[in-house]
Amino acid sequence: MKLSLVFSLMLAVSLSFLCAQSADTLSLVLPQYMNPFYDSFARNYPGVTAAGKGYSGAAHLGDVSGVNLNPASLLPDSLQLSVEINLKPPVNAVGYPNAAEHTSRVPFGMITLNGRISERISAALVYSLPKAIYLDDFSMWINMGSDLVQRYPSYYLMQFTANAGYHYENWHLGLNLHNQLHLLDDPIFMHTYNRIRSNRYALRVQPGIIYDASKLRVGISGMPETSFDWDLTYTKYRAILPAWATAGINIKNGENTYILDAEFEQFSKICSHFEDRLIIKAGLEKDLGRNIYRIGYMYVPEVYSGYFRLPYNQDATPQSSFWWGPVNDHLRISPNTQHFLTGGFSYYYRYGSINLALMQEVGGEANHTQFSLSTSFYLNSIKNRRFLKFDE
Repeated sequence: MKLSLVFSLMLAVSLSFLCAQSADTLSLVLPQYMNPFYDSFARNYPGVTAAGKGYSGAAHLGDVSGVNLNPASLLPDSLQLSVEINLKPPVNAVGYPNAAEHTSRVPFGMITLNGRISERISAALVYSLPKAIYLDDFSMWINMGSDLVQRYPSYYLMQFTANAGYHYENWHLGLNLHNQLHLLDDPIFMHTYNRIRSNRYALRVQPGIIYDASKLRVGISGMPETSFDWDLTYTKYRAILPAWATAGINIKNGENTYILDAEFEQFSKICSHFEDRLIIKAGLEKDLGRNIYRIGYMYVPEVYSGYFRLPYNQDATPQSSFWWGPVNDHLRISPNTQHFLTGGFSYYYRYGSINLALMQEVGGEANHTQFSLSTSFYLNSIKNRRFLKFDE
């Protein structure tokens, strides 16, 4: 009797746990790696000088580094070419059948060509990589362990931007036309061995404005929500790119500039389980002429943590999906609030600049390290035969 009672209690507890887990399990509303809870690794931070000061730039004026944060920030003095690389070490990916890592296979930040069209009008062409994530790898054994099926799911957001700015006295107006290409390769669908490669285009319009007083600078920018349909054979998604906005102030005091930014993204419009995200950024820039030093801090709260369910091939048969039995169809997203400390340095010489930045997550919930390097070059200096020689 006692044994039966204990067994019944254990069964009731197990069923309640399973029901609770099922109730708290999220069905994906976007293709897996496009979901914002993967931003803790997937998001790149293109723009080296912005990255060095807590990835702030809503009220920045100067080089092209802040153009993705505020289109009014670009204030070039001549035709300039800039090339940037970003490096992210891999992190462990948990919950898969075998050991796996999230990596970023493309060490690329952005490349820009920018300059002045007239005294008041500036323009730029920018190619950047705001997001990149690659799973190395999703693998499972079949045929009694004699064969290994391997997949390498990845998601990349490539962005081609046309920028224009108008500058008049204290006012700076800007507009970005972001031509986005969302690329998916090998997305995971349970109970199928077919491989999918797909991409979708989206246009995002970003206006911005900066007011520049003698010691105070204020800037704001934003993008409205947009969406597109994405048919991935086994599931059809309505992909929502939520509304985004940023605002910031810069306070100039001698050689020091103090920076405070806030960035908001309305992820609750994608799914009711997602939290809206408010990122807080703070930075300090010390201008010593040819050498500029930067430090910063960035707080990035999580959007979602918990379990989600991988999508299925609904047309699978017992014969076609026999070996999928041991594969877990639930993955867990651990708490992923992030605290970044950042640092950066720029050296300016007659023909351009060299810029470095390091971003390191220090909160311990979602590891992320990014090293950035860029170099810029004034194209009109090609006319000078000594353009390869640094100033003494």
